[in-house]
Amino acid sequence: MTEGTMTEGAVTADDAGSSGAREIDGVDDVDAGERPQRVTRRRAETRRRLLDAALDVFAERGLRGATVEEVCERAGYTRGAFYSNFRTLDELMLALWEAKVEEALESLRAALLGFPADVDATPTQSAAGDTDESPDPDEVLDAAVEAFLASVPVDRRWWLVSTEFLVHAARNEEAGRALQAHRDRFTAQFVDLLTKAMQGAGRELVTPPDLAARVLIAFHDGALMQSFLDAEEAPLGRLERQAFPALLRSMSVVRR
Repeated sequence: MTEGTMTEGAVTADDAGSSGAREIDGVDDVDAGERPQRVTRRRAETRRRLLDAALDVFAERGLRGATVEEVCERAGYTRGAFYSNFRTLDELMLALWEAKVEEALESLRAALLGFPADVDATPTQSAAGDTDESPDPDEVLDAAVEAFLASVPVDRRWWLVSTEFLVHAARNEEAGRALQAHRDRFTAQFVDLLTKAMQGAGRELVTPPDLAARVLIAFHDGALMQSFLDAEEAPLGRLERQAFPALLRSMSVVRR
């Protein structure tokens, strides 16, 4: 995403034609008393459609090849709609990143915060032969890993786009700072979810939670790359199912 591409044909919302922008946001056809609610709803829909279109265009054309015009055409809007919501393609990309992160967090919350309500694990037996009705800790941990993998959205388009943006952010200091802020927020929320999920699985982290979360994120990112590049040898989820239980056992102990 070169500077030329980001600013190619750049105009302000006023330059693009304020009437076009107003039509999209529905300002002209609402009464004064209705305006705030209607505008907010329409603007949110405009942003959603621009983000959906951007994901397709970025995945197909790459960040350097994408243009504002292509995103607008795919979304069915004018350039005025774009510039009334985003200043640059970088800003659009960061908004897309934030939306995808929130989507992942929502799925993880739904799967992990209620864990292990539906776990059907085998009761354990003590050395003396007594039956312990509590589920086997290893089975519970395996179930937690399955819940995690089932909840993480996997989209090849997003993998392509996010990987390319990581490289862009590594080269561009401003983009790097903005992306790091997003990643730090995600990590902080994932740490909280991981800690609670491990408690639900009857375990307690002994590795610092932040480090444990970063280890899992790093492995998952690497596993996705292997799966998308060599699906036959590393189908989605295989590497995580092999490694996550061992990683989590090495970073936690069973709560007594």
